[in-house]
Amino acid sequence: ANFNMSTFSGVANFNMSTFSGVANFYRSTFSGEANFYRSTFSGVANFSSSTFSEKVNFNGATFSKNANFRDTTFSQDAYFILSTFSSKTNFSNIKFKENEKKDEISIRFDNIKLENNSYMTFENINFHFFKNKFIESENSKIEIINTVINGCVDFNNVFISELNLEGSNIVGILNRINLKAYPSNSDTACILKNEELKKNNTIKALKFKAIEKDLYTEELKNKKDKTPENWAEIASLKISKISNNHGQNWFRAVVFTLLSGVLFFTLTIIPISITKYLYILLAIYFTAFIFEDIWKYVINTILIYMILFWFVPFLYETLPYMHKIIYNYADFSITDFFAYFVPTNFDPIIPSKNDTLLKCANGVEKAFSYTTYIMGKIAIGYGIVEIVQAFRKPNHKYQP
Repeated sequence: ANFNMSTFSGVANFNMSTFSGVANFYRSTFSGEANFYRSTFSGVANFSSSTFSEKVNFNGATFSKNANFRDTTFSQDAYFILSTFSSKTNFSNIKFKENEKKDEISIRFDNIKLENNSYMTFENINFHFFKNKFIESENSKIEIINTVINGCVDFNNVFISELNLEGSNIVGILNRINLKAYPSNSDTACILKNEELKKNNTIKALKFKAIEKDLYTEELKNKKDKTPENWAEIASLKISKISNNHGQNWFRAVVFTLLSGVLFFTLTIIPISITKYLYILLAIYFTAFIFEDIWKYVINTILIYMILFWFVPFLYETLPYMHKIIYNYADFSITDFFAYFVPTNFDPIIPSKNDTLLKCANGVEKAFSYTTYIMGKIAIGYGIVEIVQAFRKPNHKYQP
């Protein structure tokens, strides 16, 4: 079948067609939708340099021989759901042309079958981005979903906005040479992480691991009817992000540990009449950090208001007497401060010792300060573990 340089003005309907020989659509133009649903290409299928202005449907199609989509232009989605590829498929130099609606454009492979000797290549798909914005199209996406890849899928010099491999299983080979695409979801990031671990490329694998956790956090936040376990997991992942960027940054872990020690030691020795305001500020800031939506701006506005019109005047009035107030509440030295960074050292607050850190007689104040002291110890211990974890990152191994 020879349709070289043909123009299809309306809907091109080739549903359930059988092409026994070569199916040649070289430099053809499809102005309307192109339908090849459950079509069989027994010979070579050549769609190179063609233009698809509307959606393309290859769902259920069978490509027994080579399929060539080189230099093809897509303005809408192209679907290859439940399709079978038995030989080489070429998507080199394809173009995503932005449509008038500026919709997201994707090539979607869902539940497709890649035979053992099949080879699918994506090469020189070049949509360079500058400051996170793509020059030609910032909505280009390639999706290979719920697919068992027995053959080889090759990405070479591919620059797109997103790559989605959700639910796919890489039994064969996934080659990525200069692939610049952000994973669409945590499942895709996990697959890319495991592919790097297979090659013992631990540094890149851990970068994908950090992306995987960030995406998983967003998925949990967007989940409806969240359980208490979901909220706890979100908080845990957020703290991991703050402390060492999910095991990526030891310097951040050191800063986190030092700041935690300074913060909680200060909260311990300052009287509860002052500490309660600091706790309010910390609770508001942590809430804003967890949600990261419009409430962030509302809460930060309240936070600034409290600092400028409440807490700062309070300190201004109290500052001349601060040293006296703290001395009457707590008796500490620089040695106590440095000893605080030893997670197992609780001597300053043990009543059986001759000298204790806190001299206040009020039982409620002591309980509050002791709780703060212990919370700080936990934060410091956690920070030390995060430092060790960041330094040990090259030791991660792939576990199938």
